[in-house]
Amino acid sequence: MPALRNPRRERFARHYYKLGIGRHAYRAAGYSAEGDHVADANASRLIRCDEVQRRLREIADMTDKVTEATLLAELEEARQGALEAQQHGPAVQATMGKARITGHIVDRKEVGKPGDFENMDEQQLRAFIAKHMAASHAPGVIDHEPSYASRDIAQTALAIADSKQDGECELSVVENAPSPVDAADVPAPTHKAPRSAQ
Repeated sequence: MPALRNPRRERFARHYYKLGIGRHAYRAAGYSAEGDHVADANASRLIRCDEVQRRLREIADMTDKVTEATLLAELEEARQGALEAQQHGPAVQATMGKARITGHIVDRKEVGKPGDFENMDEQQLRAFIAKHMAASHAPGVIDHEPSYASRDIAQTALAIADSKQDGECELSVVENAPSPVDAADVPAPTHKAPRSAQ
């Protein structure tokens, strides 16, 4: 699957596959156009070009071949090679990579400072959650599992919003469910605790 001979067409195909918006891919590839209408028209012509269509299919096929199973197999192969070469550091790194992919290790990142969520109403909290969940699914990032950190942010923020409405602190039980959480579908908290338990 060789790249296209024309480097701008190659960049266009890659950007179009990633962005899905012709005018943005057109400009990102290095083409210039006077206005969005011209960029849209030129991008449309490029998309209909046979070699660009073929390249888009090839890029899609390459992307489809990267799965959790293939990543785990590659890491296991690297781990075995490292162990045979008595390189324990790289073997541990491969094991840690496998643990992250399978969800046994979750990298968490704290967002905000203490008290940041308390001054937001429910609509602001939902907007904050949606923004951070979208950032965790940025293009070019291989996302094998839902972002557990995003789910935790969503549940914590909505628990705070619910506690404001009821006058008491509501805590949610977080299960390791492998389904992504949409900010609008975050479950209501299931356990109540007195506010003094915080």
